Amino acid sequence: MRSKRLAVLISICVLLLSTQTILAQALDCVTLVEQSLNNFGSNCRDLDSGMVCYGNPAVQAEINSTSVVSFSNPADQLPLSAVANLSTSGANPTTGEWGLALANIIPADATESVQIVMMGDAALTLAPTVPTSLQIRGGFGPSSCAEAPSVVAISTEPNIISSLKINGVDISALGLVVFQQESANAIKALVYSGSLTITGGATAMAGQTLAGVMDNNGTILFWSAPRPSTEAEARTLNVAADALNRLGLIEATPVPPPTATPLPTSTSAPSVSCGSGVTHVVQAGENLFRIAMRYGTSIDAISQANGLSNINQIVVGQTLVIPCGVDSGSPSTAPNSGGTSSEPTAAPSGDSTTVPQPTAAGPGMTIDCTGFNGQLPAGAPPEFQALFNQFCQ
Repeated sequence: MRSKRLAVLISICVLLLSTQTILAQALDCVTLVEQSLNNFGSNCRDLDSGMVCYGNPAVQAEINSTSVVSFSNPADQLPLSAVANLSTSGANPTTGEWGLALANIIPADATESVQIVMMGDAALTLAPTVPTSLQIRGGFGPSSCAEAPSVVAISTEPNIISSLKINGVDISALGLVVFQQESANAIKALVYSGSLTITGGATAMAGQTLAGVMDNNGTILFWSAPRPSTEAEARTLNVAADALNRLGLIEATPVPPPTATPLPTSTSAPSVSCGSGVTHVVQAGENLFRIAMRYGTSIDAISQANGLSNINQIVVGQTLVIPCGVDSGSPSTAPNSGGTSSEPTAAPSGDSTTVPQPTAAGPGMTIDCTGFNGQLPAGAPPEFQALFNQFCQ
């Protein structure tokens, strides 16, 4: 009897030790990231132009070629022309997987290549005839390994601006830019080095982030004004830069965590280091979003400079101070509005009037948001909802 009890106790101890070992391995995300990035660098360094490389498990490719090709093991390579869709898997500390892939593309009318790194739960769709027209998607929500983000990073050659189309929007990228999805309808562009310019829109520099809103098909509807990257975003940028460093493509310089900047009080004027700014007289068919886009600033900056308690309450003929604004000359009224519009702009009056919501969509006046399901991240700024109220039918 005593020997049986001893055997049972030994079995229980072995089981507990095994469980502790498994849990310790599952919690060691730092080791997972380190090993995966080392594998990535070894498997995909010196990738030729027009090719895609399997960097670390797991990576899946949908092949559009009739030729028999293998793309199921680390270090396997494929011509981009044979790939319709590429996807990588999210981090799984238990299995040791964190999908990593590298694509080397050459934009149209260019001789220098652009590197695309896929990390974690990410997907990339390439247009069959336009290799620089990309549709990207990323996983979002709670992760079992915060140190292993799910992103798509784009890196250009030094001092070379590359033009791409990302989820239906034309962009110009210089340096390293990381795209990270926050929810079904929200995406971020984090700038590690260089700059990112949205054609006809804002420009974000190194250390800044743009937030975008997408419809249910992944097409980006509009971008926010740039803001400083958060500490968590800086960590994500550093992981992406580390991956490119191991591939021998860039020399990584850690992004310092952002420093807190006190917000101006309601009684103090915003601190502006670029002069007194310019003024703008509100015209029929305008709203703060389009005015901010025209002058390359943000809704929040204009609101603070003018003491606006409600961004929907501006009137025709009102003079607004535009801090740090530079007039791009682009229209700030709804296209084809002819001076009258169902866009939310208050009627001229001596008093501020609540902006009416549009009741009918006119050509070019609003964005078709019928495919939008409203899944913005919990921390999305309240301006986003106001923008939907202004633009969506």
